[in-house]
Amino acid sequence: MQAGNSKNTTFLHFNRNTSKKGFTLIELLVTLALVALLSSFVVPSFGRLIATYQVKDAAIKIRRFFTGAKVWVVKNHYPVFICPSTDGTQCDRNWSGQIMMVADLNRNGVFDPDTDRVLRQEQLSARNLNIRAGRDLYYYRLRNNGGLRIIGDSIFICHPRYENISMRVVLWRTGSYRITDVDPDGNPIPCVNS
Repeated sequence: MQAGNSKNTTFLHFNRNTSKKGFTLIELLVTLALVALLSSFVVPSFGRLIATYQVKDAAIKIRRFFTGAKVWVVKNHYPVFICPSTDGTQCDRNWSGQIMMVADLNRNGVFDPDTDRVLRQEQLSARNLNIRAGRDLYYYRLRNNGGLRIIGDSIFICHPRYENISMRVVLWRTGSYRITDVDPDGNPIPCVNS
């Protein structure tokens, strides 16, 4: 009998692993180019977003400050000053620092640190904002009924890096306050220098 001519053949099997173990240079360069392109849009937008938040936050704090002063005046029947202060002890014209609420206990119409009482102080959110009173006043005095002693005014808040990011707190004689970002004609409020 003839032994089977069986050949012991071994098949070489090559394992062709097609998975990659990294990025090619082209893929890396394309990814970096996309990241750079996206960041060129995101970074300026993020800066504008922060600036808008700072201006709105300062406007809300100022409005809330005036509303709190009105409530205190109506409740206690003493006139109150709202003024800017650099050092927290006297009024000055720098609205970009902090604001104070002072009870005019001697009712003389002037802030006297010896007799009048500082009721509240608040630091505005960002020191780099340009904030000024419309009539360049260094204080606002509220009467016993909570209204202003002047016909009306506005406090302007502006971010120095972005001219079109500005707001104003409108102050009425009646003691009502609102925040707006447009003038009476509907135009954006121009940036003002403090």
